[in-house]
Amino acid sequence: MARSLKSRYPNSMTKKLPPMVDKFRKENPSKYPWYSAKAHYLTTTCLSFPLIIYAFMKIENITALDLLVVPILIIFAMLFEYIVHRYLLHHRQWFLKEAYVEHTLRHHAYFNHEAIEVTKSADFERVLFPVWGVAIIQYGIMLPSSLAIGYLFSPNAGYLSLIVGAMFFFMYETIHMITHLPLQHWIYNVPGLFYLREHHRAHHHPAKMGKYNFNIVFPLWDILLGTRIVLPVEDRPTDDKELSL
Repeated sequence: MARSLKSRYPNSMTKKLPPMVDKFRKENPSKYPWYSAKAHYLTTTCLSFPLIIYAFMKIENITALDLLVVPILIIFAMLFEYIVHRYLLHHRQWFLKEAYVEHTLRHHAYFNHEAIEVTKSADFERVLFPVWGVAIIQYGIMLPSSLAIGYLFSPNAGYLSLIVGAMFFFMYETIHMITHLPLQHWIYNVPGLFYLREHHRAHHHPAKMGKYNFNIVFPLWDILLGTRIVLPVEDRPTDDKELSL
């Protein structure tokens, strides 16, 4: 399967780093010489799953009305992901300036559509949320939001919202990490993952990143709002334009 993908989609591979990407990566190495992508992802997992397991254990006498919260929250989570990615991470806002700089000016300079793949473990530092960010999202946003839903509606609705929210963020991190893996990785044998990789690779085109393909987990809102594009098989080389901080 991996060999087939390589032969069918040669431009999806990172054959050689474009000059500006190579220059940026060399000038912006990992801040932490001891960095480990496996340890980073494991920490994200350890911060996420206690919430999910706890919520599962607390559910009792669940009803069909309680379960209705699941599809509603999944759709909302995809919309929230879309809005944050499009309007906060790709447009400079005074209250989230550093997030814009880290995402648009650093992450997108480190990876473009011609060089979407990591080449070493330290590259994942530019892909995954920092550990403190994971903690804030899971325990400072997801948990309080779920408590509020449980108070306003029912305890089960609160627990289900915590499961959906914590799991959705974990899936976001997981799929984003996968989309930056080398094309020959075995994970692309899993149906749908190459599709998500190509969807995200198109987002990394320097001329398109602020306009298209903002969903990561599933491109529902890109489809509904007309912001989904597919790169042609023959990607046109892009001019190397250095993004200024």
